[in-house]
This record gives sequence, C-alpha cells and structure tokens, in this order.
Amino acid sequence: MLRGLLQTARVPLLPSAALASVVLHNASGGRQRNCCCQGQASTAHHSDHLSAFGLGEIPSSAYKTHFTAAHDNAAAASAANVARRETAASADLEPKSDRHMRRLLAQQLMAKIGYTQSELEILGDDVLRMQGVGSPFTAAQLRHGETVVDLGSGLGPDAFLAAAKVGPAGSVIGINLSSEEVQKANLRAQELGLSEARCRFVTADMEITPLGAATADVAISNGGFCLCPDKPAAFREVHRLLRPGGRMAISCTVLRTHLPALEGKRWPPCMEVFMPRSNIEPILNSVGFRNVRVDDTNSRMDVWDFESADLDSVAESLGPDPSAGSAVAGCSHAKKAAARRAKQDVEDYLARGREAGIHWGNPQFDHIKEFDMNDLCARIVIYAEKSA
Repeated sequence: MLRGLLQTARVPLLPSAALASVVLHNASGGRQRNCCCQGQASTAHHSDHLSAFGLGEIPSSAYKTHFTAAHDNAAAASAANVARRETAASADLEPKSDRHMRRLLAQQLMAKIGYTQSELEILGDDVLRMQGVGSPFTAAQLRHGETVVDLGSGLGPDAFLAAAKVGPAGSVIGINLSSEEVQKANLRAQELGLSEARCRFVTADMEITPLGAATADVAISNGGFCLCPDKPAAFREVHRLLRPGGRMAISCTVLRTHLPALEGKRWPPCMEVFMPRSNIEPILNSVGFRNVRVDDTNSRMDVWDFESADLDSVAESLGPDPSAGSAVAGCSHAKKAAARRAKQDVEDYLARGREAGIHWGNPQFDHIKEFDMNDLCARIVIYAEKSA
C-alpha cells in the first residue's frame, strides 16, 4: 500500500498491507515483500517491548496490546500526513497527477486481491483507506436487507461497500480493537451520509464482542482476523453472532507450515498468530459450522509485486499528457512514446521513498527477507454456514 503516498486528503488514513508492500518486480530476480503485515503503518519508532511476549504464550493478551497500540499510533500519526497533504493541495504544492496516481495504484492492487471494477467504483476515494489481504465479498454474496458484521473493520471501506450492497434496509456493524480507527471510520461514515442505523463502528475485541447473539446474517473480514491470537475463540464468537442459516466469509493469511525456529531472533508478531491451514476445518467443525469451504485460488504472498502488466494497466489509465495536444491522437509513434512516458511515470512514483511500517522497515525483522513467504504462508478466504 504505498504507505503515506496513497493517502487521500480527507481524513487520516492507514492504507492497507497491500499498498505499503507494493514493489516493482525485477526480471533479474525481483524484490519480494516477505510479509503482508510488513506494510502496516506505524509510528517512526520501533517496538522495544516485543521480547515481553512470544509464541509460547499464544493466545496472549500481549499480542492484542501490541496490535492495538500499533494501529492506534498509526491512525493518529497519519493525521499529520493528511494535514500536510491538505495544505499542499490547497497551495497546489502536490500535483494533481500524484493524487490521481495514488488512487489508480490502489485500485490496481485491490483488483489483484479480488475486488471487482464495480466495487472499486462504489468505493471511490475510499479505496485509499483499504487494508487487508483479500476480498470477502465474492464468497459472502451479500443481499439487500441483510445485517453484516465486519470483523477488524479498520478505517471502514469494506463496511461502506457492504452498506452499499445491503442497501437502506440493511445494516453494517464494524468491530475493531483500534479506537483511533473506529473514531475515523465513524467520522467517514457521517461524511458519506450513512446513519448509525445503516453503518456504525464499535471498539471491541472480535473474540468477545458486545453484540447480542444472533445479531447478523453475515460476518465478513478482510485481514483483521489474521491478528486474532485465539482463533477458536473468534470463530465461536462468529458462530454466536450469526443467526440460524447465517454465513461467514473471512479473508485472512494462514501458515502453510510451521514457522522455522530462529536462533536469537523472532518472527513478526502478526506471523506468529497466523493460523495453520490444517487447523481450519477441525476448528470450524468443532464450533458447529457446516459447508466449510476454503478458497486458495488467489493465495500467493507476492501479489503486491507490480508486474509489467500492472504498470501498463495503471499507465493506460493515466491517459495521454494534456500538454501533448492532438499530436498523440493521430500518430502511432507518438502514442507509443506517450505510453512509455506514462509507464516510466508510474515506475518513478513507485520508486519513491516511503515510511516504515509496523514491521516493514524495522531492522529487528530484516532476517525474514531470507525466506520466501509463498512457502510459509497463503492468503485464503474461509466460507462457512451456521445451521438453520
């Protein structure tokens, strides 16, 4: 998610792991962002308290404290970046082309993880607020009038999209540990004209929510479920929240295999709480879910790599340079030259520096670059139903 670069100038943003993790693919071997959570936003300082908890203590409240503080700090710190962009925009210091580029890049990345063109059009500039690992909407198949719970709702874009899908007769409740993100999501919902009856956000733990039993027809999640330390407890809570016949669609990252032991080092906390792929069906069956399905058709962890085709797509969306006049329209050579310039503009933009993330940019985790995350992890969508 091109942290910072893909921030819009409305409310403080925390663009998703996708945007912060995007890298240019290099034909000579490339440069792969090793962990999807490496791109999550953070404050400039790195966590010094990580040695206070570890794998042997899962499930541990220390993980929740770590994730909550990181996202709270990131959401608060992003306000300064947004204020800077608002000042730059009002003074015409930030080129309009840069603002347009951020949106196009975000749309391309979200399309790669399963969002449709029509969904991206509904989201508009809120695509810049997106976080996560994959779209739950294809599996969820939301219908008008349904009540939806969005677990790990972040800054709200998936909840806003869900609200559009269920319509005025439906409702969406976002659950999130970060009070800063909840505050900003509720503010954005008001800006979009969504009443609390249609879309609201609550600061709560997805393992123990304040919502009543049989509250929702559908539970969705895009990435937030990854950071839940006690997966069985979270799935039991989802089952409690669903009405009879309800369903869930959970997009998350799982472990293909056990994390290798690291002598004198540790894995990023987000990876430590990833659920083993082999645990999914046993846990869900024990909770009482039925018709369990796992979609791993779009599971690669290097989805954030920008291939040549991605650059071409964004460059094409940029359109011709207005200063080129009518010459481009009538000359094939001029068109090719314009296309090359547009592609180079995208590459130059992606090559700019960006801010450190919660774990990306933290030298404490440099060692994970030695691993291919496609061997260790997978992005999946878990679908299951509660018996009627």
